[in-house]
Amino acid sequence: MRSKHGLAAAAVTAAVTLAAGASPAVAEGDGRCDDGDACLYYNSNTRGAWFDHRNNVANYVGYTLMPSPQGSSGAGQPVKNNAASIWNNDPTHFVHIYYHSNYQGPVQDIKAKSTANLSAAVKNNNASGSWNSP
Repeated sequence: MRSKHGLAAAAVTAAVTLAAGASPAVAEGDGRCDDGDACLYYNSNTRGAWFDHRNNVANYVGYTLMPSPQGSSGAGQPVKNNAASIWNNDPTHFVHIYYHSNYQGPVQDIKAKSTANLSAAVKNNNASGSWNSP
């Protein structure tokens, strides 16, 4: 697992998540695509609403897409099975997007500091994401 956002961000995210009635998140989905984050987008070509994470996420259930600087199309939709593209904003690690939860099934690897439209195998069929060194 990679480093987590600061304690303040984790506390805010957990409070918002608990208020919404979902299980607590691990400082994911703060609405920014910071250096070190993977950012999944609702539309192709990194457009529309997004969800950011920098830790492994075994199941995207309970997370929602948020408006991004690239648009709000898809905002409020679940992250699971609703992503069409990705920006890997990490300088050194690959991010892997999986068809099934718990890092199972077809996978697409996205190189560090790159964007990609998700392949037919995982486009709108994204259930989990993990990190790995090159």
